[in-house]
Amino acid sequence: MRILASLGIALVLLSALPSGSSAATEEEFAVAINVAGRQRMLSQKCAKEACQVLLGIELEKSKESLTASMALFEQSLAGLTKGDAEMRLPAPSGAAAAQAAKQAAAWTGFKAALDAVLAGKGEVGAVAETNLDVLREAQALVTILEDEYRAKTGKAWGVVVDLAGKQRMFTQKMSKEYFEIALKHQVETHRKSLQLVVDTFDRTLKGLANGDAKLSLPPTTDEQARAQLDVVEKLWAEFQPIVKKAVDGQEPTPEDLARVAALSPQILAECDKAVTIFESLASGK
Repeated sequence: MRILASLGIALVLLSALPSGSSAATEEEFAVAINVAGRQRMLSQKCAKEACQVLLGIELEKSKESLTASMALFEQSLAGLTKGDAEMRLPAPSGAAAAQAAKQAAAWTGFKAALDAVLAGKGEVGAVAETNLDVLREAQALVTILEDEYRAKTGKAWGVVVDLAGKQRMFTQKMSKEYFEIALKHQVETHRKSLQLVVDTFDRTLKGLANGDAKLSLPPTTDEQARAQLDVVEKLWAEFQPIVKKAVDGQEPTPEDLARVAALSPQILAECDKAVTIFESLASGK
């Protein structure tokens, strides 16, 4: 009887322990959503850097960047899959755990394509065919975590933060599409995709600054946020005309390829700063 009683107490205590993302704090949810959102960007950054390697653009630097991006993606994926105390990521449960596993499965094929590029045996087709699977699964995980956040807190994860976060990914996707055109891989398909991403990024950037009712974006009134959006806008004014030339049918020149490779990480870094500011505003910090 004592053993049974002890087991009963133990079961009660175990059932009271927090388990998985459903027991995560609001701050932990915010971290998880940010990291999950960053995975979207990293999927495109890895593909972009693989294309740079295939094009021979600053070869060793591109290889180093790709290796670092892959490592960060894998570290983040492990945290999203199993939890990571140092990253303040709770272990997921339910739908989030299942979706993290799907992302891991998609990553397996994409990673093989990237490893082949680093080994000098890669092909743009394999990179192009596998990166979008990872992006799709990453977006699905973000959606699930946002739904769980809403269910736990009663708050909607702000559309401003979400769209600002997507801008990070779009900077890398545009660059990737541009390089895929340069590699002459399904050129018309990539031109159409590039046009769509250029238009989406441009509209979202304007909406974040001035508001856009259809995107549910209010005008930004915070001075720090507006100043940061101005920084992004200046880089965008330089970046957009270059990629638009490819959309319009012009073949990328060596000079333009080098400029896109240089501008891409700059505009990404400034978009990331904007996300941090909007997250702070959303949390009231």
